[in-house]
Amino acid sequence: TNRLRGLENSPHVYGADDWYNASLDNDLLKLIQKAHFDAVIVERIFLSRVLTFFDKSTLKIIDSEDVFTDRHQLFLRAGCSPNWFSTSKSEERRALKRADVIIAIHENDRRFLSALSKKKVVKVGHVVSLVGPRKNILSQNRILFIGSVSPMNELGINYFIEQVFPKIRRTISDA
Repeated sequence: TNRLRGLENSPHVYGADDWYNASLDNDLLKLIQKAHFDAVIVERIFLSRVLTFFDKSTLKIIDSEDVFTDRHQLFLRAGCSPNWFSTSKSEERRALKRADVIIAIHENDRRFLSALSKKKVVKVGHVVSLVGPRKNILSQNRILFIGSVSPMNELGINYFIEQVFPKIRRTISDA
């Protein structure tokens, strides 16, 4: 992996394409030659290079998942070694410009990405509707956490277990 140097005095800052796997290019080109795609969605800005293979007839969407500008600072403030993607504002802007539409999860992210990219940014959030009788789902007092293996998710679940879950247990003893 090539780290972007010179944008910041930090070894934790990457260029927008530094985590992109260029071995995808040939297969992607073959796929595009076989079929036209009305829309393409990439998750996270470090895959945005995929969008450069599509012409104006394809709607290009980035599901940003998070803001990656100076993301390494979150790790440093939490006392952790940054080991997830972080980039500069200019590199995030460059990646976002490849899209026609950007998806954000949080309102603060939507505002930041919209100002940075001058593109349409839609907020979808995390809330999903439960299907089926809620009474049966909630009556067992169970909590499920699903997330990828990442230091931020580990910090988040540990914070939940140490700080939030005891408060829930005081109210719902069999949670």
